[in-house]
Amino acid sequence: MERHVSSYRIHLNVCFLETRRTELVKDSLFFLSQEVADDILYIQSQNQGLQVQTQNQRALMAEIANLLVCFPPPLLLDSTD
Repeated sequence: MERHVSSYRIHLNVCFLETRRTELVKDSLFFLSQEVADDILYIQSQNQGLQVQTQNQRALMAEIANLLVCFPPPLLLDSTD
């Protein structure tokens, strides 16, 4: 009987240790997943900023093109003339 109790305790301790190891792995994975989520949010915000910047650049180029139509630059004369 004593041997069975001792074997049971050993197996129970192994189970507790394995449970603790599994909890540590789970906590580590949760922490890493939070870091990845933060990185994704940062990348998405950067992407949105770049989209706004691209839209602004396109609007600026269109405005410059309109100004060039309205006020064409003078032709440069060849200096040899």
